[in-house]
Amino acid sequence: MDQRALDELPGVEPPARPEQLNRRGERLGAASAAATLALFVLFVLWFRPGEVQWGVDALWLGALVLWGLTVRHLAALRRLGGPRLPVWPRGRELWLPALLLAMFAAGWLPFYDNWRWAYTGDSIAWFSTAAGAAINGLHQNLLSVHGVDDNFTYPHSLGFNALLFAFGPTLFWHRVGKLIVSCLSLATIYLFFATTIGRYWAAAVLVGTATNYAWLWFSYVSYGHIDSHIFYFLTLLVALRIWQAPDQLAAWMVCGLIGGLSLFFTQTAWSAVAAAGLVLGGLALTTGRTTAAAVYAASFMLAGCPVLVQFADLLQMTTRQTASVYQWDYLVRIFTTILKLPYQSPHYHIGVFGAILRWPLGELYVPGAALAALGALPAVRRWLRLPAVAPLLLGMLLWDAVLMTLTNGGYGTPSTKRTYNLTPLQVFLSLLPAYVAYQWTARWLWARRALAALVVVALGVYAAANFLLIAHPAKGIYGINVYDGLIELRQRHPQRRVVLLSSREDFTRVLAPEGFFGQEYELAGRLTVELSFEPAVVAAACEQRLVICYEPNADRSRFEPLLQRYGEVLKPFELLNSVEMVCYECVQEPALAGR
Repeated sequence: MDQRALDELPGVEPPARPEQLNRRGERLGAASAAATLALFVLFVLWFRPGEVQWGVDALWLGALVLWGLTVRHLAALRRLGGPRLPVWPRGRELWLPALLLAMFAAGWLPFYDNWRWAYTGDSIAWFSTAAGAAINGLHQNLLSVHGVDDNFTYPHSLGFNALLFAFGPTLFWHRVGKLIVSCLSLATIYLFFATTIGRYWAAAVLVGTATNYAWLWFSYVSYGHIDSHIFYFLTLLVALRIWQAPDQLAAWMVCGLIGGLSLFFTQTAWSAVAAAGLVLGGLALTTGRTTAAAVYAASFMLAGCPVLVQFADLLQMTTRQTASVYQWDYLVRIFTTILKLPYQSPHYHIGVFGAILRWPLGELYVPGAALAALGALPAVRRWLRLPAVAPLLLGMLLWDAVLMTLTNGGYGTPSTKRTYNLTPLQVFLSLLPAYVAYQWTARWLWARRALAALVVVALGVYAAANFLLIAHPAKGIYGINVYDGLIELRQRHPQRRVVLLSSREDFTRVLAPEGFFGQEYELAGRLTVELSFEPAVVAAACEQRLVICYEPNADRSRFEPLLQRYGEVLKPFELLNSVEMVCYECVQEPALAGR
């Protein structure tokens, strides 16, 4: 019986023919594309950064969803690959990173409130912005670029602080949110390396990164910059997938969406987005894949449009922060300093100092970089059995170093908040010689096991060196200002009360018992701000056995007469966490202090 006879039988629905399916797909694709465009236009017309606009923001989210459907229909029509990206590790491969991340979190939680992690230069700003929104509600659009200190976007400042809205605006939940972001960054790093060099070597990179003392400090302190690794390595991962399967439209779309969303977050991820965009653009042009290039560009524009429509404000913030110096001697010095960070670092009073890579990983960094450079030659790479990703990551490190140098803002040293972004790349290069040796010993099981044991021991020694560096800090490593010193006094000497002598009247407001700082760091009842430098103030402080503190940079001339008068009574009270506040305590009977 032929098809026509079957179609004429009662109760039998004729199957859809290919041309009918194509027409239907074309109609659905056209409809979703038109709806995407309509929502995008409405969003751009109605978007107001200074207003709370949940409905308008929903238009943007709706446009992203509809765009995904459009690409799905387009891929089906052109037979250019579905929306799936089979790059994720299988379920049985996830137990190892899950165990390592659980250990990382368990090791962090007991010390979440440690004074070393209370670096207020940035942490209070990131916390207070989100806490204010959690307490008082949003006062501007959720997609505004005017976030922390008017230098970061609102989604960036609220992203890892979402727990404050669910459980309360406290430092604990602020830092738990920060821990989650750190774990997500580590998980993304693992995902990238598991896809490119295997799960066990990816676990080694994860351990080497997570136990690096610069990573530990940036994880513990309330910085909002560690999220850059999520976008950085996801961009590289999807771009590699496109390189392997360039006809998969969904991969082009996802790569564009990641790049657009990265505009909301830390700028150190933008180097990977820019590199991927340049390479993928060249691939599309040289191979005639104009549809794929259009999908990538449209995805990037759609995801990043809330930032792009505020580009003038973003550019003003960026230029205010950078003001870069383009003198050859300066650029060479900053560039070489960045490349030498595994061995020596000029940073000091921000919790990060000395060599970034401790022994023995640091000793292998240059050999690993040399191997990666040799891997740029395909024949040499195959002979050495190097992973194809090695020269790519060395190129990314150099690319990052160049961009960081050009945007360093004229600072005397490279910005730590940017250069620590290189840590996973540095760890990978340090492990590369062991990886090559492991590949060369494939025929001898005993040699491979011995080499794997050596890698485990090396990572253990390296981690111990980093932990000792944090456990026994040099003076002044973890803080600079008065706030850092007050937090240290509260946590290291919780029973001592403090009087701060200062000519800065704003301290009476900022450090008031009912103020934000006093409440969150529990200074109420333990701190008094005194604007007078009269001898009677010192006498009263000695009678009450208070710790007496002041700022030499601001009030040395006012405090020196008191120090001369009570020199035999006052003894320096050592602080580890502040170089801008000096403290004393009385060592004689209170009666002697009033002489």
